[in-house]
Amino acid sequence: MNPKQLTILAVIAIALLGIYLLLQLGGTPTAEFKDLVAVDTSKVTSISLYYDGHTTTMERRSNGWQVVNPFDFKANDGLVVTLLGKLDDLRIETEVTDNKNSWGEYELTDAQASRVTIVQNGQEYTFFVGKSATGYRQSYARLAGEDTVFLIRGVYGTALKRLPKDWRQKKVADYEATEIIKVATPNMTLELQPDGATWRVTDKRGNGYDADLAKVNKLNNQLANLRTSDFPDEEEYADVNWNNPDHEVTVTLQGGTQKNIRFYLIDADKKRYFMRFADKPTVFRLYESMFRQTMNTADEMRPDEDGQ
Repeated sequence: MNPKQLTILAVIAIALLGIYLLLQLGGTPTAEFKDLVAVDTSKVTSISLYYDGHTTTMERRSNGWQVVNPFDFKANDGLVVTLLGKLDDLRIETEVTDNKNSWGEYELTDAQASRVTIVQNGQEYTFFVGKSATGYRQSYARLAGEDTVFLIRGVYGTALKRLPKDWRQKKVADYEATEIIKVATPNMTLELQPDGATWRVTDKRGNGYDADLAKVNKLNNQLANLRTSDFPDEEEYADVNWNNPDHEVTVTLQGGTQKNIRFYLIDADKKRYFMRFADKPTVFRLYESMFRQTMNTADEMRPDEDGQ
């Protein structure tokens, strides 16, 4: 090999070494994604979602999130936390087009898209999310008032596509078991005594005795943690006579507040009931297993003979 060839090989070797060192020291360049909307989940005070012709608005309260439109009800905090996590990850991967005539192709017209409005630090931000991209790892989105369609990271369908009723929490009671001081049913009356530790049960004939504390705690927990299986639509209960319940329970809380819970049999074959509080309009659907938990008799509240 002649000196000229050696020189060429040496230059190539030095160049390759330089490239190697550059890659080792500098690393491989990575894309820097821009936020579609810079969301600080700790500062979001309101979320409004439009889907399938319905708008749901939720507000942050001191005790969690509350649905305030189209009705007033405690929100499912777990679903809201999941939603906020998704909104915290709104990253633009690429610009697709600035032709608004193509919105329909990406399901981003006003009628097709899920519309999201958040209020953060007093400022309102609105954007639209359309269909998922091929591969279901990205989605198409656009900002309100702008024509550009972006490809953003993540899939948002299950986080956004819920009807208003589906954002409600399924725990129906707004009180805790420790607040209960009296339970009255057609079968019995159960009342906490002045000593703050003993519960007295009285049957329909007026006979009374001390109740089993473990059984009392179980019943109170069941009454405080009743969960609906579903929120029926208005047309489903249009013919219900709310003044004629099949079963009724009155729960008295510390301070004297009473919660009158009424149950209505709607399907004997499937053993399903409607339930509502006497002073509130919301109707819940639940299965017999939940209903039966409130049907204890006075005898069932007696301490077991063996003390267990």
